[in-house]
Amino acid sequence: MKILELEKEYIELQRFLTEPSSRRTKLIRIFEFYDLVLTSSNPNMIEVYISEFLPKYFTFMKLVKIRGLNPDILVNLEDQLIKISKFDFVLNYKQEVEDSFKVLKTKSELLSLWMNGHSTNPENNLIYFPVLEKSESTRVLGFLEIIKVVISAGENKFIIEPAESEEDDLLEKQLHLCWDVAVAYCKKHIKKIKTNHTVELKFENKLGVYVGNSFGIALTLAFIEALLKHYNSSTIVNVNDCIAVTGGIDKDSKIISTGKTTIESKVETVFYSDAHIFCLPKTDEIWAEKKLLELKKLYPNRDLKIVGLTDLDDLLNRRNVVDIRRQKVIVRTAKVIKKNWVNAIATILLAFLFAFLFVIDYDDNPASLKADGNLLYVKNKNGKVLWSKLLNTNDINLSREAKIVDIDNDNQNEILICKVRDPQTKLIKNMAMIDCYNSNGEEIWNYTFKDKVLSEREILNTEYTVNILDTLTFSGQKSLLLIASNGPSFSSAIFRLNLKTGQRLPGTFWASGHIIDALTFDFNNNGIIDVIGAGYDNGYEDLVFFGYEFKASICVRPTQDEYLIKSYPIADMMVYIRFPKTDFDNLFEDRTPGYQTNSLIRQDNFKKFSFVATIPEKYPEAGLGYEVDYNFKNINVVIDSDFRVQRDTLVAKGILKLPFTDTEEYKNIIKSNILYWKNGKWVKRDELD
Repeated sequence: MKILELEKEYIELQRFLTEPSSRRTKLIRIFEFYDLVLTSSNPNMIEVYISEFLPKYFTFMKLVKIRGLNPDILVNLEDQLIKISKFDFVLNYKQEVEDSFKVLKTKSELLSLWMNGHSTNPENNLIYFPVLEKSESTRVLGFLEIIKVVISAGENKFIIEPAESEEDDLLEKQLHLCWDVAVAYCKKHIKKIKTNHTVELKFENKLGVYVGNSFGIALTLAFIEALLKHYNSSTIVNVNDCIAVTGGIDKDSKIISTGKTTIESKVETVFYSDAHIFCLPKTDEIWAEKKLLELKKLYPNRDLKIVGLTDLDDLLNRRNVVDIRRQKVIVRTAKVIKKNWVNAIATILLAFLFAFLFVIDYDDNPASLKADGNLLYVKNKNGKVLWSKLLNTNDINLSREAKIVDIDNDNQNEILICKVRDPQTKLIKNMAMIDCYNSNGEEIWNYTFKDKVLSEREILNTEYTVNILDTLTFSGQKSLLLIASNGPSFSSAIFRLNLKTGQRLPGTFWASGHIIDALTFDFNNNGIIDVIGAGYDNGYEDLVFFGYEFKASICVRPTQDEYLIKSYPIADMMVYIRFPKTDFDNLFEDRTPGYQTNSLIRQDNFKKFSFVATIPEKYPEAGLGYEVDYNFKNINVVIDSDFRVQRDTLVAKGILKLPFTDTEEYKNIIKSNILYWKNGKWVKRDELD
């Protein structure tokens, strides 16, 4: 390298090391500079440029934090250290070199254990949230930040440690919003919450001013945990070990999307750590899962599960994330004693009581589910298997076939399972049945969907398969929504059960084509749950995107007369859009475009929904993405690289006609064929305005 270029990098590094940033980022910048220096063949130049930064180099190396750090960086650091240690001018740092080697070896071994599925137990239950540090380096550096909250009586204020270096209105707004949401939740368990509190908020790895809101849900959870402990509530919320959380939160407790690029970087950060579960916005789940699959190709034994969340209740209902239970009377009493009797006798008594309580594991409350393709394992918060059922599923589809719920608000969880197998015959008992089991694995209730409907085309039989959609509260009643699909024919339905008893409740939506994915939330903010779904319509032979406001009545989705489910009124559709076949679909004579299961997501920050169409038989990996704006008018077409490569190959061979695929011209052809339901008829986009 030329001396002038090296001098420029040297001056830039000096400047960078004086500015606020993490020790890890500074170490990486020195590492990158040293790599440039070592390309020189001039030993005097190497000594001059390396010597000045050696003290910082060794200090940063010995203090480097590995959560969120790619193992390759540690390997590269060790390789570079070996090269540097051979120079005579480094002999004065013999002890620092040895210490650095020991640190790198120890931390590499620990990181390797995490990557190979071995658990480590932190000293305390901590709330992690991934932070991406801005850096001019080519490397994306992420950390797992830790929030600790301490609440005391006194003046109503927030104390942040380390203190902010400047005023940050966004952080202040987020603090108050999260606090208000946490207080609103805790009022269910605390009779009277005082209006004034001093809240100390500690960030362990404070990297400067946080200008985003992606730690909102983690902060809210920390506030809830601290408030319940502060008031010694009969109900306590504890965060389970090694949980990472990201996503902002709004005033309605909804979790806000972070976006594709950011969530991919955060998945990588969490992946290179000891976290077992990463909770993130439901709208970001598909990107996170794809990134996780990509990383697991490097480390297939890494045990990390992605959990998509829609709102705060969704988070608090996940017993593998948080443990909500009644505090034992003896423990609660002990806390009171400890607070008011500060003497040796009380201390000894408390030590005895706590030792007795924690030696024996009384936890029989289901907290997490794990599937291996043959069995569904129900575990407590410590990972102990409580019981299992024969179930042919995997973790990707698990949320559709099993769910942890608390059906009666007693803080003891129940399990909902679809398509359970008979232990004797190994066969599915009933594809249309859902079972509810108590915490001991004993059946509480079961329900079999066997509705009979007819169309002009045929009388449909009752051979259905059911999957779990979601839980909701409607008219004050905790309910379970499920999707039923007719195996040999075309009918499907979204229907409702009483979550506590399993009894059928009013509210059934029929469709003439299988409903593959659906989301439930209050889209219109009018206090009524809406259902947004995607799937097929056999009458039109198209892919469809639809939405309706949930009602306690029976209705049907519009379709061709021959396929229309009879005897029920046509649903008042919030949105209904048809996505016809492309030339690619027509080439392979597919009846409908393919649909990628689990691809429907909502992106609140971008105000749009998205899902993916495929060529299922020939090219299942070739994806054609659709993004539907919240106005249900504007649609963006996203061409996947596999789709582009496969179709462009056919265009180049003259099998399909021009234009080429990833062009505005081809996208506009697709858009021009999309149809919208308006006032009882199908129209093009330009007829909506």
